[in-house]
Amino acid sequence: MFRTHRLTNLLQLLTPKEAQRFSEWLESPFFNKNKRLCLLWNALKEHHPLYQNVPKDDLIKRAFDVALSDNYFRDLLTDLTRQVEQFLVYLLNEEQLPNKRFLLLEALLQRGGYDLFEKYGAKVVAEKSTELNEHQSSEQLYEQYQIEWLWYQHTTLTNNRAVNSNLPAAIEHFDWYYITEKLRMEVLQLNRQNVVAGNYKPNDLFNELMQKLTHLPPEQMPILARAYYFMANLFRQPEPSNWYEELKQLLSGLKNEPNISPNERQQLYILLSNYCRLQFTRTGNLAHAHEALWLSKNMLAEGILYSGQYMSAHQFRNMVLLGILTKQFDWVREFMQRYKLAVAPEYRNNVHRFNLASLHFAVGNYRKAQEALRDIQFSGSEFIDVYYHLSYKTLLIKTYYETQEHEALLSSLEALRIYLTRNQAISGRNREAYKNFIKLTAKLMNLPQKQTTRRQNLSDLIARTTVLVEHEWLLEKIKAV
Repeated sequence: MFRTHRLTNLLQLLTPKEAQRFSEWLESPFFNKNKRLCLLWNALKEHHPLYQNVPKDDLIKRAFDVALSDNYFRDLLTDLTRQVEQFLVYLLNEEQLPNKRFLLLEALLQRGGYDLFEKYGAKVVAEKSTELNEHQSSEQLYEQYQIEWLWYQHTTLTNNRAVNSNLPAAIEHFDWYYITEKLRMEVLQLNRQNVVAGNYKPNDLFNELMQKLTHLPPEQMPILARAYYFMANLFRQPEPSNWYEELKQLLSGLKNEPNISPNERQQLYILLSNYCRLQFTRTGNLAHAHEALWLSKNMLAEGILYSGQYMSAHQFRNMVLLGILTKQFDWVREFMQRYKLAVAPEYRNNVHRFNLASLHFAVGNYRKAQEALRDIQFSGSEFIDVYYHLSYKTLLIKTYYETQEHEALLSSLEALRIYLTRNQAISGRNREAYKNFIKLTAKLMNLPQKQTTRRQNLSDLIARTTVLVEHEWLLEKIKAV
């Protein structure tokens, strides 16, 4: 058996239709002249797409009906692996039609086919406006740069003293492509720092770029550059500002932009929603939770909440969490029932159980919440990933507090403290927020009844602790003591 062979790992990536096309690829002598590879593939493809426990001896017998040495069989596997790698590259190139057109134009220039270049190039230009357009996507900006750059090279080869050339347009399109992508990557890194550990500081080039863009009216920027410029300002200056409203207004119009892909819109929505959740964590202000839920509902309505075929476990969790925070319990029940099957099968049951436990807890069914948490199946040390696991531990602690299981509560607080200490993937801000939760929960548990002064002091401490998870729950509990 060779179930862990790189070949089978690659073949699992092919759809049934692509597997059939791979058969045609191997049959073509232009791509493959080794007929034994065709025989091997014909026997192997019967196991598509899982390729689990493929018996080596049976495979050889079905493919060749003769014995093969181990070395020769390994060579065949290696050769077939290389064919699959080349086929995957071919499929990617086939999808990139604009890139193929540019490659053809470049080939014509290199071979001196200047008249043909003009004819083919005229068709490409006719399909695309070469003027800088604010509604162009990042990919279109780059395509326009390529068009102008090729035409400039054509001019230098055929009429080098021409007064006008395409070089200024090539520079302009390339500049805006670079600016858009630079802003995008910096924003993604600024956002990532709030999720995972890191100490990234934007470099001087980014700071200079942001400074220069402050002097340019936003309406003169391509729309995606404008969006990421607003987003960069929002993440760099998280205090209340008009950047958030500017972004909301811009996002509402993007669904009518045919050049902006759903994936691009999804990324911008997620970044803005992450900002709202970060603000809620920092301040405990429920207005930020309402805004985050509004953004997520918009994504759902526009059909861009899914990542590929499924909704991510985190998107599902965020919808439920925000619905609970804003006390929209009926909506949460309906959402969970309607979209349970939208989560990938390997996570589906655990995600449903955890979020069901969250809903039970929110409406005061603490024992049912514990039952749902106990039903979760752990395949390793963590439940789905670090942040789902943190939420799981936090919810378990809250159920123990509500059911007055003090020993279990103390044990769980210590387990969470150890987990925070050992797991270096947790960002500094999140680590601090959970450590503050542990400290304040322990103080709350040990607070004597009828101690008005100590209760008020603890209430004030909770209120002014801005980096804290479960801010509202702790304030609610201190009032009940």
